[in-house]
Amino acid sequence: DLLTQELAELINLDTISLLITGVNIYGNLMNLNSLVATLKDKAFYLPESEIIKSYGFNKKERTLLRKLYEGPLTLEDLRVWEDVDNEIIKRVLYVLILLKKLVLISPEKIESVKASLNLKPVVSSVPPPPVKKSFPPEIMALREEIKKRATDLPSQNYYEMLGVDMSAQSSDIRTAFFRLAKKFHPDKAGKEGLEDLRDTFGYYFTNLSEAHSTLTDFDSKELYDKNLKSGVSVATVKEQQLAETREEKEVRLTLEASVLYQKAMVQLKHNKVDEAIILAEKAYVNCPEEGEYRALVSYLKVLLNKENPANVISILREETQHNPKSENIHLFFAKVLQKADKVVEAKEQYKKVVRINPRNIEAEREIRIIDMRLRNSGKHSTKGLFGMFKK
Repeated sequence: DLLTQELAELINLDTISLLITGVNIYGNLMNLNSLVATLKDKAFYLPESEIIKSYGFNKKERTLLRKLYEGPLTLEDLRVWEDVDNEIIKRVLYVLILLKKLVLISPEKIESVKASLNLKPVVSSVPPPPVKKSFPPEIMALREEIKKRATDLPSQNYYEMLGVDMSAQSSDIRTAFFRLAKKFHPDKAGKEGLEDLRDTFGYYFTNLSEAHSTLTDFDSKELYDKNLKSGVSVATVKEQQLAETREEKEVRLTLEASVLYQKAMVQLKHNKVDEAIILAEKAYVNCPEEGEYRALVSYLKVLLNKENPANVISILREETQHNPKSENIHLFFAKVLQKADKVVEAKEQYKKVVRINPRNIEAEREIRIIDMRLRNSGKHSTKGLFGMFKK
């Protein structure tokens, strides 16, 4: 009963676009400076232009990205550059660092690197003036609805956003959230006729998620209800909700992500993969630096045939290297390797799972199954004295 059965259609989360939207909306509450400060005493540049044309960056952000693509710069270069506001620079750099898109070099190598770069011109991602098109009625209706919902948000409380009463139970709130998430997820903007509304979908979905998180947490809901009942304006209540310190927000997001991850694992255990990935993706958005969340999302996409196993192997291998003692990451990696028919490597990952947790019955069972199949196929290597004579 945790999630509504109405969400049968998987929503494929574009984590990069959602990250950009989140940083733009909540950047003032995030600790951007500490991460951007890691670029001090370094020069950096953008080696590929593809990101400039993707993920819905606005005009000023694209101007900065082109500047970074033209050659190495330092923080001091950008600080005195007047074409783009420093706050935009800080937020874009924060996103690029998280996505590991920048190449870092020592400042004394700037000129030599500039000389060696064979830069191709960046084709502008700004389209020509649109030709008026007639879209299907359902697309036109969705355009109008998302614009109206986004316009109404500032005057609505969280219950009104979700379309539920203040007496609604947590299960009703979750059902309402997932019904709206299915219809207004930012990935919907990928459809023809909705592309120009990506930021609107992102803005609405972010607020929807905040409402859901607040009203399904007992303490947050109690405080929110108290403020509403006392006659405090909707705007003031929202300001109070956002008034938490950066440290408090980081702690809250971390705790919420942990709960979401555990719920996703429960859904996965019950083979409710569609429900599991919604929870896992939300956990990953809250804590994108957590390897287990990223690994789980990658594994679930393979289960749902949204990703080819071969495409996520590199992601999972990277996470096992960063988190060598994570039982679940090794387990997810082993299962994906099996789906990619890399059974020998999968067996090694299962062995690592057992070394981390000798009580993991699933991993032990899979090792036995792999051994049996290898023996039956004639590919199993027999060890010991008699194995020396086996051809």
